[in-house]
Amino acid sequence: YGESSAVSEALKRSMAIAEERGDTGHQAGILNMEHYFHGRKGDLRSSLDCARRCRAIADKSDDPAVKALAHAMLGRALQVTGDIAGSRTELDSLMRMFSDRGPTLLSYDPHYYTYISLARTLWLQGYPTQALDVARQGVQASEDMGHPAALALVLAGAASVSLWAGDLDGALYHTDLSLAHAEANALGPLVAISRARKAELEILHGDTKRGINDLQAILERLHAARHEVLTTEFNMVLAQGLATIGRADEGKALVDETIRRVEISGELFYMPELLRVKAGLLLSMREGDLRAATTCFNDSLETSRRQGTRGWELRTATDFAKLLADQGEAENGRMLLQPVYAGFSEGFDTADLRAAKELLATLG
Repeated sequence: YGESSAVSEALKRSMAIAEERGDTGHQAGILNMEHYFHGRKGDLRSSLDCARRCRAIADKSDDPAVKALAHAMLGRALQVTGDIAGSRTELDSLMRMFSDRGPTLLSYDPHYYTYISLARTLWLQGYPTQALDVARQGVQASEDMGHPAALALVLAGAASVSLWAGDLDGALYHTDLSLAHAEANALGPLVAISRARKAELEILHGDTKRGINDLQAILERLHAARHEVLTTEFNMVLAQGLATIGRADEGKALVDETIRRVEISGELFYMPELLRVKAGLLLSMREGDLRAATTCFNDSLETSRRQGTRGWELRTATDFAKLLADQGEAENGRMLLQPVYAGFSEGFDTADLRAAKELLATLG
């Protein structure tokens, strides 16, 4: 459903009819459509408002499907707007409902995307092993359901979780499968997202110029279609790719614009990572700005701690500790990184934790 005033008006009329009839099931369903409508175009604050309205309806309803939908919507919306603990609470409640009621309740969410939402929240909270396990469960559940379009969506989500965990091979595997299903079922936006992911992986694998060109072209199409899902993530890797080929000024400008968009849209869970990336870009510019980079690192750490996004916090602490060591302050770097690393209880074979451990070994 496109981004037009006609769509908004139709949803409002439908809601008025459902409210007049006291039909909570249809009210919840309409709010879910509006929730996705706003989320797709990048208006995460309005998407969160829809989720909260659905939760209010669910609190007064005896319908388990309405309650499940409310948990799913609010869990996703709280995650992207930066309330990670709130997201975990909603998604855990939903998974308990799945466990208690089984496949009948699951029919409310044919895409099985709740698994991916929970996996992303787990990674953000610092549980990468659990995150990967839950993502795999989501793929399996979707495969068992036998719905190719649903599977394409879940596979795309699993690719993002693999990428966050540093499993580039897993990310490519899931992306290729998602792209195949999306193309076979004419899922245009998902085709574009999968191709953008492949371009991102080109950059990460060192085929930088090709990846940059491919990603820029796809992002232009996504922006033109007002399909902003994951564009923040793609912008960050594009900016880092630009820095790799000596165009750090362009990369910084892109990140600054992305930060501005995130502040407007409410997609705040990315803010710690955006600030970390900006710090790296500032350091890689021809006239590196150490003071500004240090400010970005500190702001990133503060934001990640406030949000409870330990996955982002570890990345920033690692980069900042390395900078301190390079400035002759290895002990301060160790004192910064060690407690963050020690806060993890799993995932020690994943990329970020391996990098942190290797750096700590050099800091004494």
